Amino acid sequence: MKPSSKEQLIQNQSAGLLTTRQIRALGIDSLAQLLCWLPKKYIDLTNIVPSINSPDFQIGERRVIQLSLVAKHFPQSIPPRVHLTFDDEYNTEISGAVFGDTHAWKSIQIGQKVWIAATKSEFNSIAQLKDIALLESEQVGRVVPVYPSVRGVISRDTIFQTITHALDQLAGEACQYIFDCTGLSSDNIFERTGIKDLNSWLLTVHRPRKLEHGLLALKYAKQLAIEEFAFRVNTNFQTVTVTRSPIALNFAHITRLIKNARYQLTGDQLNTVDEIASDILSQNPSFRLINGDVGTGKTIAYLIPFLAAHYAGAKVSIITPTVPLVNQIAATALMLDPDLNLQKIVAGCKIKDDSAILVGTTALLNAGKRISYEPDILLIDEQQRFSSKQRYQLRAPSTHYFEATATPVPRSQALITHPTMQLSILKQAPVEKVIYSSLVQYDQRNKIYDQLTAIVEAGDKVLIVYPSVVIKDSENQRKNVIEAYARWDRLFPGLVRMIHSQLSDEEKAKSIADLKIGHAQILVASTAVEVGIDIPSVRGLLVVDPENYGYSQLHQLRGRLARNGGEGHFMMLLTREVPEETLERLKVLENVSDGFTLAEKDLQIRGFGDVAFDSESSSGSTATLFRTVKIDFDDLQVYAQKVSLAQAGM
Repeated sequence: MKPSSKEQLIQNQSAGLLTTRQIRALGIDSLAQLLCWLPKKYIDLTNIVPSINSPDFQIGERRVIQLSLVAKHFPQSIPPRVHLTFDDEYNTEISGAVFGDTHAWKSIQIGQKVWIAATKSEFNSIAQLKDIALLESEQVGRVVPVYPSVRGVISRDTIFQTITHALDQLAGEACQYIFDCTGLSSDNIFERTGIKDLNSWLLTVHRPRKLEHGLLALKYAKQLAIEEFAFRVNTNFQTVTVTRSPIALNFAHITRLIKNARYQLTGDQLNTVDEIASDILSQNPSFRLINGDVGTGKTIAYLIPFLAAHYAGAKVSIITPTVPLVNQIAATALMLDPDLNLQKIVAGCKIKDDSAILVGTTALLNAGKRISYEPDILLIDEQQRFSSKQRYQLRAPSTHYFEATATPVPRSQALITHPTMQLSILKQAPVEKVIYSSLVQYDQRNKIYDQLTAIVEAGDKVLIVYPSVVIKDSENQRKNVIEAYARWDRLFPGLVRMIHSQLSDEEKAKSIADLKIGHAQILVASTAVEVGIDIPSVRGLLVVDPENYGYSQLHQLRGRLARNGGEGHFMMLLTREVPEETLERLKVLENVSDGFTLAEKDLQIRGFGDVAFDSESSSGSTATLFRTVKIDFDDLQVYAQKVSLAQAGM
């Protein structure tokens, strides 16, 4: 009888291969799961040559050869190095050097035969060896997998030895684990991934006979990883099918609210109004993502059908990440209907009338929980700011549920991360505006000062964003919000206000109000202005140290400009030298103004993040059950195309 994974773990521990702590450090629960820790590459040790002058061992080629050590010398140097001289069985000598880790060569005796892998090079017309690797005899003639290590916890050699020890006995258990994680079966795995037999694939990926076999097995591993990723997302977004009484919308109310808007709605806004209204009329609970680029008017697009539902007796709740955004949404709703029954719920507030439209921060979650409040309609605005647990806390099985974001989500991403959600997209802006974006080096900062001064003298507003509230490092002290506020106030006395996360909600509201009514013209801020700040006459926005932000954040900041149309100037000031790739990334913003294009680029850099139901992360590395196999943007884009074709019945 084969030992269980637990019994095998005990045997491995007794053999001194690994500990339970090391297993946990790899993020796995058993040795069977360790077999999903795949190689990151292979070393081909099958190219064996018999001698230094073999026709198969030319300059620039890497080969495996057995040689005798003739001499060694350890000079005092940093990094450590050892000079080696060898000869082959035909007494042909050749020399080389090893840099860095030279410890293994100290135990090799003169005259001892060793197997090495090395590249033949040439210096002054004399052949020599470089990149010399000392081999174990059992590695020779094999394709050796190289596994990623966990620094300070477990070495790649220990992982290699443990997998070698467990592979034959636990391959079946590991295969069942893969089947469970992907939702695939032995019947459909070939159709979905091209793998004919999972057990044979697992043996090949860890113990390939040829290099091309191992590389092909790793290619199949990526297909498995994509299937597991998609299965995980679909499982997390599965909903229980329920029916509910339709909300009897009166379309005359919708027509009146559209007329009450201060501008003519765009086609995208009208389409979104229709889509949400259709959702609310349905007996099936809604699950929709309202995805708008900055300045496309998503707030008014969802408020119009929500207010109509409120008139029909529906309980409506809107949750946002910040108090300024609460105030902005409430103001827009009251613009549509000044007599609207609306309550703002922030820290310390209680729900006074659960039939009112409730607009609040996360304080609404606790306030609702206290009275067992279940909304008929729930919207999470700027959904990327909340964990999944927060987003779904008030959602009942019959709730029409909506998420909104002004951080564009590419359709290819939405098909992956929101597979069961309907999608409303807003790209058209209700007003015409032109934003000039520029990346400025520190030695050209006077140009920025001149531009901002001209804007202030014209009577318009300026936002200046710093990456930190307080910096203790004196060298960088001038970059923090508090120090910068004092400096700008000296230049423009009485016209400067400040907003950051350490201020009270009342202090933030006062600063914003001063700008809106003209008591101030310059707002020095942290990224608290990224969302929730709607000051129409802002014409200039400066971001200091823009390398600290991703595309989406910078585009969100840029969206604060010229909210009522016209021209705006978006400036990014570099205060120190940055890597060339960072410079190229920021230069993209000078030429690309479309948020969906930027979001695609951001996605390629940052990844999708964790897709678990209770995840706090919406970006970052896209990990899979194989841990060492990462899914990149192009992989998921191909999968998204397959999903799209399947949905179209093609």
